[in-house]
Amino acid sequence: MKKTDKDHAQPQKEKVSVEGAMTRRQVIGYLECMLAGLRDGTVRLEHQDRTIALTVPDRLELEITAKRKGQHSKLEMEISWQSPCSDDAPCGQPARTEENGTAGYDEEPADDGA
Repeated sequence: MKKTDKDHAQPQKEKVSVEGAMTRRQVIGYLECMLAGLRDGTVRLEHQDRTIALTVPDRLELEITAKRKGQHSKLEMEISWQSPCSDDAPCGQPARTEENGTAGYDEEPADDGA
């Protein structure tokens, strides 16, 4: 049986980004939701009309970097992993199931003036 271009197709890239100036309390809200998702095994990020849900395995790669130059400080955190291949989730794509339970921040945190 001859393989088609569809058989060799790369998984479609999905990306949701949240960027911009926020209060410390708003940032904490996002981080708490990410932490809850890590605990539950599914991290969900929603922003405007875009959503991505990532199934998180038990083994992760973590990189944290703190920098300061003059009055400018930066804290970068990257968490990455390889998703296992299965019938429910082709290589590189997370399995999406209702029973996974998702955690995410569905809307912008309220600005309390902090």
